[in-house]
Amino acid sequence: MRRKQRWYEAIDQAHQKLIHDNRLKALERQLEARRKADEIRSLCSAVREHANGGVNDETAEWLQLAEAHADSIDPVGTGVALSPDPPPSRQNLEPYLGSRNTFDYPWPSANRRSG
Repeated sequence: MRRKQRWYEAIDQAHQKLIHDNRLKALERQLEARRKADEIRSLCSAVREHANGGVNDETAEWLQLAEAHADSIDPVGTGVALSPDPPPSRQNLEPYLGSRNTFDYPWPSANRRSG
């Protein structure tokens, strides 16, 4: 019985690690999107500076497109949030369980807690 309890505890711990890793990956994606948005805005500023305020219609349209895209991918403007937690499936947790066999015991349901 103790072995079974340890197995379910390992499942819970693996799920917590999975959630943590998933949130860090989402944070890194948001950071990369922010960097890309900043680079686009920097390019737009350089184009404006180079043109000394006298941009033609085609350049103005390009600037509008580029700045709108930067705004659309910038997580600061679009809102930052935690990503949804991945479900504790066998497939998702297997990398976090080491040598434990995911088929040793019945897989816990979403409303079941070990203990």
